[in-house]
Amino acid sequence: MRSAQNVITHVRCFFRRNIFEPADAYHTFTCKGIKIGMSICEDIWDDAYTSKPTQMIRKKGAQLLVNISASPYYQQAPHRREQVIRNQAKKNELWIVYVNQVGGQDDLVFDGRSLVADPKGRLVACGKPFCEELLSIDIPTYHASLPPVTQSIDPIRDTYDALLMGIRITFKKNRFQRVVIGLSGGSIRL
Repeated sequence: MRSAQNVITHVRCFFRRNIFEPADAYHTFTCKGIKIGMSICEDIWDDAYTSKPTQMIRKKGAQLLVNISASPYYQQAPHRREQVIRNQAKKNELWIVYVNQVGGQDDLVFDGRSLVADPKGRLVACGKPFCEELLSIDIPTYHASLPPVTQSIDPIRDTYDALLMGIRITFKKNRFQRVVIGLSGGSIRL
């Protein structure tokens, strides 16, 4: 069985090589007076990179970075993601809106939990785990701040929700009507 970290590395390498091409330039756009930059998934996890996408987007004048991601769930993922997002926001002095996928694909489950961090590295909004939701937040255009929030993380509940989501999605995609559960010493049919 592959470890969660190996699965994530495998998925990142697969997507990076087969879907995306490396950028040779970084661009920003302006919306309602805020200069915005975009990045995809692993670009925010750039500690091991020689180039630093978040830093380069900031140098282009971005005040806010939107990172769209498909980061699979494993027990340490919510803490690690929050740490990375908060550190990048503080280090680069910009707002970061981290939007993570919800659902499942093959043997992966995505827990959502989108996050917003302010330029001081404080978490100011976080999405619910394992469900789609629309999070609305007003980003101050000047040096105003929003009150910090904390993520509610319950590893046992999260593991249960991840398993439940994975089973539901597998049943739905494959149109299963019944299941046989194998138990030690026998099985039951539902």
